[in-house]
Amino acid sequence: MTTAHAPDGTLGPVRAIVTECAQAVLGGGATHAIFSNRWMAGGTNLARTMRDGTIALGVSPDRVIIPDNPEDPKVRSTFREAEFALGVCRANGWKSVIVVANHIHMRRVLAAWRVVLARSDYQVTLYWKSVGWNSYGKGISSQSRLNHPLIFLAYELFVACPASIIFGWWKFGK
Repeated sequence: MTTAHAPDGTLGPVRAIVTECAQAVLGGGATHAIFSNRWMAGGTNLARTMRDGTIALGVSPDRVIIPDNPEDPKVRSTFREAEFALGVCRANGWKSVIVVANHIHMRRVLAAWRVVLARSDYQVTLYWKSVGWNSYGKGISSQSRLNHPLIFLAYELFVACPASIIFGWWKFGK
């Protein structure tokens, strides 16, 4: 659950998230890291970039999971990313998830997870860690909306959250 990577396809602003996930897998009690984000920059997909960054930090490739096709339009939103991750948990019998996300995304990320869990017959214990205070500035992210934290916050408040409500992602009980 991330911001976008740098325009040249490198980790850029998601380095803090990748580092946190790698540390969790290497010694913090997590068994795997799951990345699912379809954003592209510098000819690379963010999920693949994050997977490669995690492996570069010493995590075994078999402990890093991404979708078979990370650019799949079905994984197009925070809600769909949560569904993907919960499906991985179900398939492996995992009972807890640590969601690592950029601090401004976190409320929406947790809301999406709560909806996904409320709609599912498979339940996990949800934990979270906010990171990424240094992920803004010109040329840092491939998404121009991240050039300033206030612009990104406005995007979250006036576009992302209302879209989540309009598309029914925050409605419980379906």
